[in-house]
Amino acid sequence: QLKSGSGGRSRWGLALLGLAVLLLPTWDESVQSQEAAGQQFTKPYESSAMEIKTEKGTISPAFTGRTSRTKEVARSPKVPTLEADDHAAEIPSSGKRPAVITRRNQQVKTLSAPPEIEYHPQPSAAAQQILDELSQPVALELNNESLGAVFGLLAQKYQINVVVDALALKKENVAIESAHVTLKVVDVSLRSTLKLILDSANLGFYLDDEVLKITTKSDLQGTQSKRRTTRTYPVGDLISNDDDLESLSAAIQEIVVTDGEIGGWGELNRIAKVPNLGTLIIRQSEAGHHEVLHLLRSLRQTKGEAEKGRFGGGGGGFF
Repeated sequence: QLKSGSGGRSRWGLALLGLAVLLLPTWDESVQSQEAAGQQFTKPYESSAMEIKTEKGTISPAFTGRTSRTKEVARSPKVPTLEADDHAAEIPSSGKRPAVITRRNQQVKTLSAPPEIEYHPQPSAAAQQILDELSQPVALELNNESLGAVFGLLAQKYQINVVVDALALKKENVAIESAHVTLKVVDVSLRSTLKLILDSANLGFYLDDEVLKITTKSDLQGTQSKRRTTRTYPVGDLISNDDDLESLSAAIQEIVVTDGEIGGWGELNRIAKVPNLGTLIIRQSEAGHHEVLHLLRSLRQTKGEAEKGRFGGGGGGFF
């Protein structure tokens, strides 16, 4: 208990001094913390006076930092968005919210292996027999034989029903009995051999009603439905997205010859893409379909060889 008087006042002063000594470290830390906070939140904005000159005028940007005594607010990560043509797919992003990516491609039907049936509709048994014979290698020697005799020989030797469009030949003054052919081939497909024979007389052929019909090349260029047939080709094993389907369609139109016998793309012949089925729908002549099928088979062979090289230890591949 402190008494009044000079001695009491001295004791009071000593007590207060001791209390101040005890509280001084805590008070100093508080002041330093407040000063640091003040520097963090009240730092002047050097960029606030900057001006940005553009073609449309001068822009004075707003504050680029946080205002005084304002708590920092955690912002959600931005969600990257790409403009899409068709569908949007959500994929995980670095933040908590999924990123929305617009897929340009449509849903595409893909296959892991070549299709069992290369095209639809399938030909009849009689038509398939003709196609098989046309693919077989032949050995043939003709010495100034008339076209009529040659057609009879082919029908008898290879069991193919050959029909000559007499009306079409008459329009162009082509007489099969007066036109003669001299030719010798070995191990050449019947298709190529027949083409060589008919080219000399400006003729061609197509499949119609399960027979091989001979006509003029100008008749083959006609728009009659029987000169053009429509096939559906499953190509899901050759593509992985809609862009691949576009590229394959462009390659077919670029590679498949569109001469007088076949006709031009976009004029007499058509090609359509069905991504969700992984399919090409092609309207072409018989010769055009043969070229399309040959190209697809070559692509599948190339892909198979590349995959063997890549996964079988034989080197790199392109697929």
